[in-house]
Amino acid sequence: KLVQTVEHMSPKAAAGLIERLDERLAVSAMAQIETGRLAKIMNVLSPDKSSRLSEILATGKVQHRDPAAAPAAPAEGKGTKG
Repeated sequence: KLVQTVEHMSPKAAAGLIERLDERLAVSAMAQIETGRLAKIMNVLSPDKSSRLSEILATGKVQHRDPAAAPAAPAEGKGTKG
């Protein structure tokens, strides 16, 4: 029922729902949505969420990310020449 419901929603409304779902449930539903429809929905998702769910969809693995492990952005004015 969830997949059928999402497929009948506008891409914006479907993206809003998927953003709030548990990642495993979201990916399970996404795997069953027609590719063209899913592309329209993913286009509306936030870039971070779209990337994360795409990674899970492709690998089948939910990896817990540690935000503290993310590389720090270079300080302004550093790391550039000129």
